[in-house]
Amino acid sequence: MDTVTPHWLIATGASIEALERLRQEIPDLPPQYLKCLAIGNGGEVALRVSPYNFCLDSAESALDYWLSGTYSKQSVFIFGGNGSGTVLAFELGLTD
Repeated sequence: MDTVTPHWLIATGASIEALERLRQEIPDLPPQYLKCLAIGNGGEVALRVSPYNFCLDSAESALDYWLSGTYSKQSVFIFGGNGSGTVLAFELGLTD
């Protein structure tokens, strides 16, 4: 089995406090997302498939944007992009 460890441009993980704050504010976030933040908080990694580049917003930035209320759709949590203007987001099924 071919396993490849991603090489993160910034390999500093999110603090325990930042991860806990995200969990408290947005409990529906996928556990795999929180794992990514623990490895590369605000990091960037190359991908073998499209979009070929993954830019992960830091836990703090993603939460600040969520709390700002500037989303056009409240159930969408933006967590990163490809570095070329495409954003990546989770649709969370939250209710008002």
